[in-house]
Amino acid sequence: MNDAPHINWQFLSQALAYYQNQGYTYVEAPWTVRRETTEVTFPQAYEAMGHDNGLDNDLVGSAEQSFIQLALDGDLPKGRYVALTPCFRQEPAISATHRAYFMKVELFDSLTPTDDQLQKTIKTAFNWFKQHTTGKLEIVQTDLGYDINLNDIEVGSYMKQKHGDFEWLCATGHAEPRFSVANTK
Repeated sequence: MNDAPHINWQFLSQALAYYQNQGYTYVEAPWTVRRETTEVTFPQAYEAMGHDNGLDNDLVGSAEQSFIQLALDGDLPKGRYVALTPCFRQEPAISATHRAYFMKVELFDSLTPTDDQLQKTIKTAFNWFKQHTTGKLEIVQTDLGYDINLNDIEVGSYMKQKHGDFEWLCATGHAEPRFSVANTK
């Protein structure tokens, strides 16, 4: 029997509804993007993947890459968006909180990518997590932006990004099974 943590699909579904009620527009985001899009957020993508997989597209590390590709292709006007996608990662070690793949609700804001809006986004996400735990929640500043930690485990990252003239905010709405693992600590 597989004792790996399970994805709580109900939390993911509820998170999508919550963020839509907070003004984010749901987008069906692609699960693969062109390599040059992957490299916007992950410049070492080719080396990390280890070899050319022969595909024209990479599996996404998060929906942030999906949103970027849609925006750069002219298929996503400026706005505030939410999507649910798998995230595929090259982790050095697999554990309950670091997996080769997981599911994540991602928030993307190209409408108002300001410091004030980033703080509002963090507060919105913090309030989501607060509704679903009695554990210790805290906001921690990082080199790249901010994290929300639950019981000393990072359950969300929040930052401003820029590529050329294009600016956006990206944020974790909810990731599974990491949130569920952190919530049991």
